[in-house]
Amino acid sequence: MAEMHPEFTIQCPASLRAGAPPPVDYFRFYFAYTQGMAFGFPTIERRQFVVTCKRCRRDVPSGREEFPFQSVMVECPLCGELRRYLPSEVFLGRPDGLVTRQQRAGGR
Repeated sequence: MAEMHPEFTIQCPASLRAGAPPPVDYFRFYFAYTQGMAFGFPTIERRQFVVTCKRCRRDVPSGREEFPFQSVMVECPLCGELRRYLPSEVFLGRPDGLVTRQQRAGGR
């Protein structure tokens, strides 16, 4: 049997000897928040009630805080068309990137 050199022996950390849980228990938490990671920091994904514009086919915010149970009138910030949408056409999602960029720039 070959003899092990001291530099190749594995030392057990003091935290494991003191009764702390092994690091394997925390391994699954390393991958728990990778969906919305940006530069190592978690981002909060903001979801709104949006509709798909019937003219330009972009997702635009409906302007409602709660789910509407009656039809809603929404003006598209991109093409400017005012349309009526049924509750079945309203869904929880994110507005299109062009819409959010235009709203940040100040709109029309």
